[in-house]
Amino acid sequence: SAHAWDGETGVALAAYSGHAGPISAVAFAGDEAIVSASADGTLRLWIAEPPWKLERTIGSVDDPATIVHRVTTVDFSSDSQRLLVGSGMPS
Repeated sequence: SAHAWDGETGVALAAYSGHAGPISAVAFAGDEAIVSASADGTLRLWIAEPPWKLERTIGSVDDPATIVHRVTTVDFSSDSQRLLVGSGMPS
């Protein structure tokens, strides 16, 4: 996998995984993408700046109301003020 860090703070920004072999080359493709080449014979184009970022997590693992199983569906209200989450046990 390829990894990106902030050059000023050293904070990890992203990890890009998907090649079946070792990555042999990486390059920036403008300000918004990264290209990687692998020994598996593939090239991959990755979006370096996704249009969203995790702002916060909801709940706590100590809170019984927190979803403890995998999330299987989500939807936002039309004003983006509420989030509806559905979950379930893996089958």
